Amino acid sequence: MLIYQATQSSTSDVYLPIDLLVLWMLVIASRRQSPWLAAIAGVFIGILCLFRAEAFLLIPLFTLWLGWRMWRSRRKSPQIVRDVGVIALAFMFPALLISGAWLVRNAVVLGEPSISITTSGGFNFWIGNHSGADGYGQTSSNTKVGANLQRRLNSLPASRNYEEARDSLYLNAALQYVHDHPWQTALTDFKKLEMTATFAPDDPRTHNVVYLASWAVLAILGIWGIFLRPGTRDERALLYIFAIYALVVIMTFFALPRYKLSVEIILMLFAGCAMFAAERHFVARFGVTPIPKARI
Repeated sequence: MLIYQATQSSTSDVYLPIDLLVLWMLVIASRRQSPWLAAIAGVFIGILCLFRAEAFLLIPLFTLWLGWRMWRSRRKSPQIVRDVGVIALAFMFPALLISGAWLVRNAVVLGEPSISITTSGGFNFWIGNHSGADGYGQTSSNTKVGANLQRRLNSLPASRNYEEARDSLYLNAALQYVHDHPWQTALTDFKKLEMTATFAPDDPRTHNVVYLASWAVLAILGIWGIFLRPGTRDERALLYIFAIYALVVIMTFFALPRYKLSVEIILMLFAGCAMFAAERHFVARFGVTPIPKARI
């Protein structure tokens, strides 16, 4: 998918590097047991929330991971409770401060308190969860509104909180559908997962042999790298948490090819380990490296 990202402007061009930066800062902060580095990671995940509202869920997940990592490394320390609390608060405070400041801004603009960073979350959830949803985010059936919902949308008054009121109608309609059709919702969710793991039928770009072949190579190398178990168990757990979160977001809302990027960047890290292991095996077997050394 990175092939196509180089040809278009998207928020993913910004939030993907921030994703990697947050993961890297968390690992470094846990290794050095540094509240200051944890705070820097908190600043970046707060910024990430402004690009991806659902990233707010990563704040408690990463806080638990950071506290768990500190607990395991300093379990014999008499000040372990204080140390865990300090590093957890150092991470959470700037993250919540930045995202909370945007919620205050929304309350001022909309004229009433808002619990969401964006006013499109309900609509996005509805796109992936209603009677006409096929799991993909770019088909006409996914945006076709029923008569009842359309009537309620048309009756909304033109006011400061119109956007939030409109989004609430979409959210309530989607939640009602999920409540009334749990099995169909589950099937659609797994369809989204299938399209993410293979290709999107309605997007001809994903049918290209270059796209399919490169994804197959990355998936094979990435899974191979996972089985090699590089790094520490705790650090691998952080990457697994992020990858699972990325897949859950897709299954909850809708599938788009670029959403797979959050999974691909994790697989790239493990694929690098697989390639390094392959080179070491080649050197041990034949005495030479298959990768030419650059001359500067």
